Amino acid sequence: MALKHFFMNDFETKVTELLCLLADLVENIDSEIGFLAVLLRYLSANKKYDKKWLQKKLKYAFKDKGGEIMTSIADIWIEKGKKEGKREGERLAAKKLIAKQMAKKFNINLKRIMPRLNPLRTNDIMELGEYILAMKTFDDANRWINARKKQIKMMTQ
Repeated sequence: MALKHFFMNDFETKVTELLCLLADLVENIDSEIGFLAVLLRYLSANKKYDKKWLQKKLKYAFKDKGGEIMTSIADIWIEKGKKEGKREGERLAAKKLIAKQMAKKFNINLKRIMPRLNPLRTNDIMELGEYILAMKTFDDANRWINARKKQIKMMTQ
């Protein structure tokens, strides 16, 4: 039901109905919190309605457990955000380290290297770090980067 009405004008009404249905169906809230987290993450992606609106709807649908559910969901969202932030931080740190090594080894401006590394994933950057020691020229590194970009592009198609 949520998917069907996501972009329709009756989204607000249907979300309230859906949450009320869930409240009636859910007997053991602890075992269903994962399902609710996924559903609420999806519902909160609608730009027209914010998390406060969603929290209000939850409190209405689940009565006295609405605040408890929203707190549990918020904890899940926070944990997910921390994991994503950690992964992105690791990628950025690896990217900067390899770019600095390449700039020093090949005597090239760092600003020229950083954009070339953008499409690479963390494991690609780490692998490049291993190979950079054996590479003789910036062209060698450039060829390796271009080949890896092609592999990534092929995997995503």
